[in-house]
Amino acid sequence: MGRQREQLAFDHRLRQISGSAIRKAMAEHGSDIKRMRACLLSAGYVATDEDIVAAWFYGASPYATSWRALPSNNLELLARLLGDPGPPWVPGTVIHGHWKATLVDPDDGNGDRLLELADDVLAAMGWTIGDTLDVKRLPGGGLRMRKIGTT
Repeated sequence: MGRQREQLAFDHRLRQISGSAIRKAMAEHGSDIKRMRACLLSAGYVATDEDIVAAWFYGASPYATSWRALPSNNLELLARLLGDPGPPWVPGTVIHGHWKATLVDPDDGNGDRLLELADDVLAAMGWTIGDTLDVKRLPGGGLRMRKIGTT
């Protein structure tokens, strides 16, 4: 049995670089991205290529727009990817995956249910109490939620 891998995601709310710049870097620096992914994997982490690129740009500066060379040593590369100060990673299950929650009966007799969201989920999504969320049911039975307003 393989060891458990932790999914990481770059906190894109802090990203100051355009999606087109990220896509360009992904096209031009595939071998660097592959090496960064391998370094993260060796330490028990997985991340998408887009998140790796965004984090690498952010590690240079939140406003970086040019690709910086990778260190030649993999341990130094890993330290830059995960180090402090380093890119703002969050648990990937919050951003790119799924989480499970339980519907709670508020015991008010009307049959409604409440969905309680954990504080780390709220923080990672940039949501606060009082925000208005749009909720859509997915074909597999899951829900997709997005913020549509603040009260």
